[in-house]
Amino acid sequence: MPRPRLEQTLIFDNRVAIQTDWQGVCANHMLFVAFPEFGLTQEQKEAEWDRALASGVKIIRTFYDVSWAFGETYPTGPANWTSANMLAFYEGVAAMQARGIKVVINTGWSFTGSICQPFEGVASTTMPTPTHEAAWAAWMSETFHQLINVRGYDNVIGGVLFTEPNFGAAAEPIPVGYTGLEYYVHMAEVLEAKIVADDASRTPIRPRIVLVGGQEQSGSDADTWIEYLKANDTVCDVLSSHSYNLSPAFGPLSLSGSNDLSYSALIARFAAWAADASPRPLWVDEGNTVVGGNTDSTGYRATAEAGVKMCTWFAGHMQAGVRATLPWTLQDETHWPAPADSITQQFGVARSLHDTDAVRPAWYAFSLFASLVGGGGVTSVFPSLNGTALLHGTGVHIPQGQRHATHPDGEYTFVAINEAHTPVRTQVRFKEVIGSRTFYRYVYSGERPPDAAANPAYLIPYDQIYTGVQKNLPPNVIPGHSVVFYSTINLQAPTALNLALTAKATTDSTGAGDCTFVNDGNFTNCSSSPGNGWRKADNDSHYVELTWEDDDGDPVQVTIGRLELAFVAGTPGVVWPDYTTSSMGTACAGYTVQYWNGSAFVDFSTPVNVTDNTAPNRTHTFTPVSTTKIRLTVTSAAATGQVNQIGAYAS
Repeated sequence: MPRPRLEQTLIFDNRVAIQTDWQGVCANHMLFVAFPEFGLTQEQKEAEWDRALASGVKIIRTFYDVSWAFGETYPTGPANWTSANMLAFYEGVAAMQARGIKVVINTGWSFTGSICQPFEGVASTTMPTPTHEAAWAAWMSETFHQLINVRGYDNVIGGVLFTEPNFGAAAEPIPVGYTGLEYYVHMAEVLEAKIVADDASRTPIRPRIVLVGGQEQSGSDADTWIEYLKANDTVCDVLSSHSYNLSPAFGPLSLSGSNDLSYSALIARFAAWAADASPRPLWVDEGNTVVGGNTDSTGYRATAEAGVKMCTWFAGHMQAGVRATLPWTLQDETHWPAPADSITQQFGVARSLHDTDAVRPAWYAFSLFASLVGGGGVTSVFPSLNGTALLHGTGVHIPQGQRHATHPDGEYTFVAINEAHTPVRTQVRFKEVIGSRTFYRYVYSGERPPDAAANPAYLIPYDQIYTGVQKNLPPNVIPGHSVVFYSTINLQAPTALNLALTAKATTDSTGAGDCTFVNDGNFTNCSSSPGNGWRKADNDSHYVELTWEDDDGDPVQVTIGRLELAFVAGTPGVVWPDYTTSSMGTACAGYTVQYWNGSAFVDFSTPVNVTDNTAPNRTHTFTPVSTTKIRLTVTSAAATGQVNQIGAYAS
């Protein structure tokens, strides 16, 4: 491996936010895969929905079609809101609600075709009429009513006004007297007027949804539809556009980077679009690289590098002021209406469950980014002040209460992206002290696929812990072609952080087993080997101590209200004559645990003073205390009493 370059500092300015309403990494996700004709088992459907949960997405945009309720009776009706496909769609929406994921539905796919006829993907030759317009608006108004009021899906938050309507406006009939843009605004007004009129006789819908307009397909810096809607539309709450790179900059596949935006150009493009949309928020509804076509003939999206490129887009969108980013897609898209006619678009970070449950390497980059950078509420985005074209990043503050955010002061995540192939020795610093916090480092490599990329393990574990961080993280190497997340969020245990992992273990007795592994979090491998835990060296009382301190050795306060202890149970009928000849540890018969109150070790509110213990695992709870160290003292005589693991938790 090349030697790391000279140390570089990456400074995040956490004093002033670029934006304070970041909605997070979201995705396009096709809930209609639950339709009976696709033949998924209930177990497969649950796996699909659990995959969405594991990804960390905050909002999904899903296809929705008029034919699911009307069949071939549209526009005259009547609608069947309990058809097999509608029931299957409800099942998918309910699954997202149970997993805390918001849903935005399409109000039609084809513009203007979806206004005239019910079948997605079929070009319309029919000129829209006022009758078609009224039927389409009534269908969508009643859809929101059925989903939100009747079914109670409060995770349905809005509708997208068609997909890439500039394509439809150029290819499908537009009523005489309108341009494509003019007719688009007209249809938005027709829809809102119908929803508002219907709200007079039901629990109002309009205040609870957003209408997303624009969805222009663009491969250039032009944002014609956003500019027009800002000047002429008063209906759309959110403006949106699609933008794809035609080629990734990826040398090993001999692909041209001529159409690939640099990081600075990416930010410049979307910052201009966000400014054009302001004061309305801008969502990037679709974004990805389209090289290789639908079936990815080059195999690019199967490479780990594709994950780095995706993270670069996410970070660029955030720095540009984009409020939400929804790449195409979470899973490979299987087209409706029938499997026999289906075409799989291989743009997903995960494969379609009709094919396999495997995920692509990019899944791990996507999931880490979506899980660690927040979204919703008042998530704030910070800039990196001295990033370069190849080493850059973004930071966030996530208020307590959002997903994975459990700390009273909220959580911080700082993302560093190294687009170069050369490792960089870097120090991450913050402009403002954030308190004495623990950070976890997660690394995604674009040069080596994650070990678990062949199966849906979903998340990469952290590889380093830094305790007592206030303004500076210790210098460390950011590998080439990689994304490194420094976060106060512990994805392995977001609601029950094992504080012992960040402590330093010491002992007054280093027998056959020292204390190196006594707080490494490994509760599942409590073998008799001294290397898996700590044993005292003789038959006297001895202790092992956990101390929390920062990089300078200064004490760090932690709050502890629960202890989890793991020992090794004895083998029945076996008696070891002395410590030196034994190879099997036994559960500690007697022990105490105390905490440091600043001047002495004292008992918890419920004292931990155990005698005659035979259990291999013990849990102790008490009124939470603030401390900088705890001490476990083995009081029983047997030298073979072994402590495999000490876990310390806030509650």
